[in-house]
Amino acid sequence: MDLFFADASGLHPPFPWGSRGSDILVLCPDDVTLWRCGSLGLKGVLADEEVPFIGPGSWDSVVGHCARLARSWRLDAEGRDFTLYKGTSLGYLMEGLVWGVTFGRLYKFADTALRLAREHRPQTAWLASGLHAHKKALVESLCRSEGIRLERLRPGPPACRDPRLTSDFCSWPLMQHRWKRRILNLGRGRPRAGRKRVLASSYYTIEPLIAALGAEKDIDPVFYNWPGRRLIGMPGWRRWRFLTSPKDSGLGADGTTRLKEMLSRFQEVSSSRRYQSRFELEGLDCWEAARPRLSRIVSEDFPVLADALERLSAALDEEKPDLVLVPYDGSPPERLLIDLARQRGIPSALMLHGISAIPRPGIEDIGADHLLVWGPALADAYVEMGFPRDRITATGYPMLDVLARDARRPRPAGRPVRVLCVSSCGPIEPTFGTALDILRSFPGIEVTLKLHPGESPEPYSKVLAKRLDGRCRLEWRKPMADLLLDADLVVSPPSGAVFEALALGIPVVLLNLAGLRLPPPYSGNWGLDPVCSASALKARLEELLPDRVPRSVDHSRVLEAFIGKPDGGCARRAIDVLRSLMNKEAPTS
Repeated sequence: MDLFFADASGLHPPFPWGSRGSDILVLCPDDVTLWRCGSLGLKGVLADEEVPFIGPGSWDSVVGHCARLARSWRLDAEGRDFTLYKGTSLGYLMEGLVWGVTFGRLYKFADTALRLAREHRPQTAWLASGLHAHKKALVESLCRSEGIRLERLRPGPPACRDPRLTSDFCSWPLMQHRWKRRILNLGRGRPRAGRKRVLASSYYTIEPLIAALGAEKDIDPVFYNWPGRRLIGMPGWRRWRFLTSPKDSGLGADGTTRLKEMLSRFQEVSSSRRYQSRFELEGLDCWEAARPRLSRIVSEDFPVLADALERLSAALDEEKPDLVLVPYDGSPPERLLIDLARQRGIPSALMLHGISAIPRPGIEDIGADHLLVWGPALADAYVEMGFPRDRITATGYPMLDVLARDARRPRPAGRPVRVLCVSSCGPIEPTFGTALDILRSFPGIEVTLKLHPGESPEPYSKVLAKRLDGRCRLEWRKPMADLLLDADLVVSPPSGAVFEALALGIPVVLLNLAGLRLPPPYSGNWGLDPVCSASALKARLEELLPDRVPRSVDHSRVLEAFIGKPDGGCARRAIDVLRSLMNKEAPTS
């Protein structure tokens, strides 16, 4: 069976293989292309590098390889870091992003292509002209390696250009968005006697903690990032300010010279075959696919980071915070903040923003001086990754404070059973298309498909168009908490909504229709029992629907282990830990 590597421009007949459609397997870059493929009667498989999941069979090779490269690509043959800028490794700042985006996407696609080529033994691979340059390079390398004839389709749209990695991660109010700062109190100067200054980066899952910090009378709160429209709903929100850098800060001539030297050194180091061989995957040469992405990081992303480093350094010297707080350290701004704070002896804390749906490679959320996790089982997981136990505190999931105050609305007699289906950035058709088809076969129910905050409704509207009607609708605006209070049953892949539903006593059906390798608590002996097939999902739902939705079983064990007790005191416990850190000297290494 021959392979067709499609681009996102769509599938438009006539196709070069003529009537041989049954002998062609289409590798689809997104859910919409896969949906279009099915409507044309073609066999398709999702090769979407945006989906953050990898099958169990490839996990160790792909994820382990990506983690090693994320740590080592910035090192020369002698192990020296050629990305150092004024004592800070710019490559280290990009480590989490490079692991998940640069190498993660590249090697997920490479693994899929290599597996299908060895499974189907194609004679010809058809290559759409609009593919990203790194995908084209991978397909070309694959064809050389496996002895496959390569046919390029022309004419077509120009090749897609990768977005600059830092464009979405370094545009925080430190440098711009002045109009947003006008709604906040812009008073400057040191806090009054007895007040401590906390510089915090926000995320929606830790907003109860952020709100509680703003309400503390002896704390002067400063935002490092823009928390969104929900800011005005926080108690004491007028007391928050944005961190701003002095007008004369930024990248200077010396910095520009250092960046040019860095680029020259990267070109020199990467020209050696020894360096290039690091990027091979199971005999597949991936260097030509990785090279343009790494070159853009050094030539385009590093200047953005260096400028941010200069501005943030000046801002920290002016503000002199007593503590910095972040919800994650996988993105360059948060990792930069932690690194510069440590250089100045400012303690840092990371309030965990979520429970990962994939096993962690020990490359994220381990950079701060102190780690605040939700439950003791998560503390154990980070100890296994090498984080010192004496620098971990289990405080509980901050959103539990909100859930503890809320009460589920009683279900009126005769009202349809309300099923909340939660998206978590997974494949649309294999997961949610199947789930909706089965749910719609039951009478007397209403289904709401809640999208992840980072997802667009457009592909869902196209792929699921025939399933969306009066009994099934998309929702991407309404807060998750409000939807949960109205829900009788939650159907979800691994996500924070699973635990929020369990804390409210809502029955949960955990989905793993893609057969992914899941970490605890989504696997193991924690009682969540994910369903891994359509038949298993239907059988599970038959126990619950349409009018026999029971009270949730006792999940107190998994809840206390992973998110803590819903006693309304999670934010208070976290603040107590943060206060103790403000009185300690930060570690220097």
